Amino acid sequence: MRRFSFVILNYHTSHDSIKCIQSILKLSFDGINISVIIVDNGSSKEELALLYDFCNKVKKIKSIILEMHENVGFSKANNAGYKYAKDNEAPDFIVISNSDIIIEQKDFINQIYRLYEIEQFSVLGPDVYVPRKKLHQSPVLGRKVADRIFVESEIKRCKEKIRLLEEKRSQGKKSAIIDGRTLPIAKNIIKNAAMKVLHKGYTRQYTGEYLHGAFIICSSRFIEKYDKCFEPEVFLYGEEDLLLHKCLMNGDIVLYSPEIKVLHYSGGTSFGKPDTSIEKQIFYWNNELKSKEVLLNQFK
Repeated sequence: MRRFSFVILNYHTSHDSIKCIQSILKLSFDGINISVIIVDNGSSKEELALLYDFCNKVKKIKSIILEMHENVGFSKANNAGYKYAKDNEAPDFIVISNSDIIIEQKDFINQIYRLYEIEQFSVLGPDVYVPRKKLHQSPVLGRKVADRIFVESEIKRCKEKIRLLEEKRSQGKKSAIIDGRTLPIAKNIIKNAAMKVLHKGYTRQYTGEYLHGAFIICSSRFIEKYDKCFEPEVFLYGEEDLLLHKCLMNGDIVLYSPEIKVLHYSGGTSFGKPDTSIEKQIFYWNNELKSKEVLLNQFK
């Protein structure tokens, strides 16, 4: 029998996780054994009780809750779910998903099997669309993670953002706009338009490009080769860069396909994307910096 596993990261987002699972239950998967592994990253007792109550009522698919008991970060928690699925479910595919993802494409699972037969990919990324921001998050073109000079420039960029924010904080300010991240709607409309004109953006298929980490599909080819999806295990942010670098260095096919689609109600899994809050932005850029420094070490 075909087997298909979903790993969902839960961090104080039980309502989102339940909505995500409910969307999975609506998919077509006749003849396919479906398992869902919810990895909890240290949620409250109330949040966990809500998840257990829901999972105990689900009969159509197998659902498992793995408790980390504390926030161990994005990479480590997802890797725990990935390893559990690999060792216990023997799936053809492992999906790693944020809790705030909804799948509306009824033939989603069958389309993945069909694509694999044609492309023999190791990692697949769908069209990840954020309704609130009117943004297609994958693919992100031009992230040259196998280029040392590019990675060094990214580190410099992170340090400059932190310097600007700390300078404003020292002036007693609590909020600031230092880049387009804090003006998402206008920026994303322009970005989508430019992508469509210059590269056909999310509407065409790509290989070897950056995939957004909110939703990653690992094939049996990848699962047989690796015990972890994300490595090295950074705490938060930058996981996609490291995943792409690992695949490019090891000859693994990374595929983006617009034929697979999910909706991302962004902001559920972590702290949400940084807004004008200086503290949130410093948190983001500090973690980005740490991840980029880990990536740089992969060249040594």
